[in-house]
Amino acid sequence: MIEVAIFFANAAILALEIVGGRSLTPYFGSSAEVWAGILAVVLAGLAIGYRAGGIFADRAKNEQRLRTLLAITLGGAGIAIATTWMVADAFAIVGTALAQSAGLTVGAAMVALFLLFPASILLAAVSPIAAKIRIRSLADSASVVGRLSAIAAIGSVAGSLITGIVLIPNVGSKESIIGIGISLIVLAIPFSTKGKRVTMTTLFVFFIGALISTHLVFASSAAGAVVGTLVADIDTRYNRMWIIDAPHRDGETYLRLVRTDPNSTQCGALMKGNAPTDADETPIFQYTKAFDAVFRVIPEPEHILIIGGCNYSYPRHTARIAPKATIDVVELDPGMTAMAERWFGFVRPPTMNIFHADGRTFLNEAGDGKKPYDIVFIDAYNSILSIPYQLMTQEAFEKLRHSLAPGGIVVFNIIGTFEGKGSPYLGSVLSTLRTSFTHVEVFRIKDVPLSTTQNIVVMASADEMGRELLTHAIGESGVLTLTQYPVTLRQMSNEKINSSGALVLTDNYAPVEALTKPLRERRY
Repeated sequence: MIEVAIFFANAAILALEIVGGRSLTPYFGSSAEVWAGILAVVLAGLAIGYRAGGIFADRAKNEQRLRTLLAITLGGAGIAIATTWMVADAFAIVGTALAQSAGLTVGAAMVALFLLFPASILLAAVSPIAAKIRIRSLADSASVVGRLSAIAAIGSVAGSLITGIVLIPNVGSKESIIGIGISLIVLAIPFSTKGKRVTMTTLFVFFIGALISTHLVFASSAAGAVVGTLVADIDTRYNRMWIIDAPHRDGETYLRLVRTDPNSTQCGALMKGNAPTDADETPIFQYTKAFDAVFRVIPEPEHILIIGGCNYSYPRHTARIAPKATIDVVELDPGMTAMAERWFGFVRPPTMNIFHADGRTFLNEAGDGKKPYDIVFIDAYNSILSIPYQLMTQEAFEKLRHSLAPGGIVVFNIIGTFEGKGSPYLGSVLSTLRTSFTHVEVFRIKDVPLSTTQNIVVMASADEMGRELLTHAIGESGVLTLTQYPVTLRQMSNEKINSSGALVLTDNYAPVEALTKPLRERRY
């Protein structure tokens, strides 16, 4: 049983870290700054727990007291996990307010201090207590510690795999961690003294029953963090996402939005009724409306690639306005596709192929017998402000260039600024893009100051045919107006784009999070 306790304690530590970061993503995002705050708190808790566990183990006068101490740490960790995570969303909402003034790292760390720190201390204390129970003499102490450490490492591996692959996608983040807490409470019972096991079992059963009842009736949810109605809180293998209906009256059209990041919307649709099939595919965001300008450049494409599906509104829209084109959609998360089907009535058109893969991996293999693309849209984000860095490097753009047909165009949206502290991000993306694409056009779609954080649409070609198509479509006015929305794209000259501090991003060095930090500090 000692080995079982070590195994489960270390599995629970990894589960805590994974679920902690995952559950806080809609509030703080998933940047390195956020993870740094979360991991710092967990590691600090582990350091204290290992030290405290060793001290208390040395003070125990016999093995029975050590086993009682082990029962207290396991049961205490389970209680700490189960009770704190019932109100996790409430504390996360408070943490977001702190993050606005003190930064993402501080905000995430303060929430982790409540959710992860107490349990981390108690779970870490299990290993030194268990080692003291198992060590019988100095002669075999090293082999005992080595064996227990190996079991702890195997537990960590099992915890990470089971949590990430099985529990989160099928059970949910909060439910998984509360279940782990209850399991730790049950595991503590056999380590108590024989005379007290019945009493402890009764108390734990009563506690677990009260906990479940309280969770069902009073547990906090993410509803307080959104404006509108929280329709669903979904965990998939890659995301925690909220489906939100904007405030509306009965009978009115309204927006249904998907959120996986703080204070932002990843995708959405105009709902013309309450059924999922009432979702309209017409773009609702200015930048996706602006994407349609590429059909002025290439009116009848034969083969289109869209990296990023989300709720599949834009792929559906593209299938409607380019009915003769074959459309390949690359979406990393199969859960996103299931969400689109469940909440937005998505049905794959006959001309559309869906690939559940990382966009960069797909590009790496795009030249292997696949037909080249006339248009490539990049509409994937790992936060509201940045496309995944692996799609924005010199090597990625080179793969992208090889995936294009003669005269092909790549289109994507950058959230950035033309001037000011955040401008090196745009400058770096453009500098990197120009290493593989000979002609790059940049458009602003909103009449705001150049230093304002805004949507910036980029179109690029890698050959003379593409350059001529772009130049002809834009014309001498440098303005593309889409009257059906209406949206106006205004061409930006190189002189108006600040290139100071710009980098060429590579797979080896792409400090996207550092470049976008000034943008995240503003309200977008």
